[in-house]
Amino acid sequence: MAMYRSAIDCIGGFDERLGPGTCFPAAEDNDLGFRLLEAGFHIIYDPASVLYHRSWRTEKDYLPLRWGYGRGQGAYYAKYLSLQDRHMMARMSLDVVRHAVPLRREIWLSPR
Repeated sequence: MAMYRSAIDCIGGFDERLGPGTCFPAAEDNDLGFRLLEAGFHIIYDPASVLYHRSWRTEKDYLPLRWGYGRGQGAYYAKYLSLQDRHMMARMSLDVVRHAVPLRREIWLSPR
């Protein structure tokens, strides 16, 4: 992700309650993107851009990492969820369905 510093300043930066080192160790990027859109900024997807990311975690780190992602995402939805905001409600519902179905299979195949 790349943007002008003035865009981050305009929305008040990252929410320090979300992200690594917090009780909700993820979704700080989702929150930032949502607030940018709400402030009238545009997000441009450029598939020609390339970023190389070296995976450095071990297999045993994967489950706690994914659990933290889920907690962070849950905090993000809790921050914005409202019965008046059908978009956020639909987005959360899709996430729940998208993760609940594979979770049943994973629990059966790998109870860990």
